[in-house]
Amino acid sequence: MLRSEILIKGAVVHERLVVEYGFTGTYQRVKLYMQEARPRIAQELGISPGELAGLHRRFEVVPGAQAQVDWGDEGQILVPHDVGLLT
Repeated sequence: MLRSEILIKGAVVHERLVVEYGFTGTYQRVKLYMQEARPRIAQELGISPGELAGLHRRFEVVPGAQAQVDWGDEGQILVPHDVGLLT
């Protein structure tokens, strides 16, 4: 699976292993294996480390140490003329 899709995410690999093979191991175990195996397999396939650079590493912090905010602009909102200024 990893050889045919070198950029596949660990969560997808874990899910497929569970569904298709009845794997009972944890996601953490799959992630650790992929962390070790991905560079080795990429090298065997002739894929440069730069091509794997798009993958990101997850990290955890203690509760309350960080916050995450998703921000977006929804553009203009159309309202009837009889509605006052929205703030």
